[in-house]
Amino acid sequence: MAKRPPYGWMAAALLGGLLVGLLVLRGGAPSELTSTELAAARKLWDARGPASYTIELQMAGSLTDRRRIEVRDGEVVDMTVDGRPASEDSWAFWSVDGMFDFLEAELRNKENPPRALGVSGPDQVILRARFDADLGYPTHFLRHLMGRQKGTEWEVVEFKGPGR
Repeated sequence: MAKRPPYGWMAAALLGGLLVGLLVLRGGAPSELTSTELAAARKLWDARGPASYTIELQMAGSLTDRRRIEVRDGEVVDMTVDGRPASEDSWAFWSVDGMFDFLEAELRNKENPPRALGVSGPDQVILRARFDADLGYPTHFLRHLMGRQKGTEWEVVEFKGPGR
């Protein structure tokens, strides 16, 4: 009996290649979040980021909703969650500056995960991020705690600012 070619492996390899290609086209796979990468992105945002913009995020993981944030002259002026008005006390967390503050807090939490996140050590915490190459704003964030079903993840699906 002749040996069959490994079609299953070939199909899996092709599919994997297509997925990697899509990630590259969308800005690449998120890499490990480090303080160095975060500082460089924030510096780029501070130098090039517009004071007024609209950003739309898709949440995944423990929260699954779509958030739209309008910022004018550095201040959030409106925010909706799935098209409904969001509580004003949450607005500041979702501006780009608020997202940078959030990512800095995530890095601090990883330093003491038993207290901050309820897991045994830093090796139990996976933090991934991707940043816009031109303006530096975060475009993707993922936090996964080993042994937990759901994590926290969001991705920018639209960013509108002057000239964009």
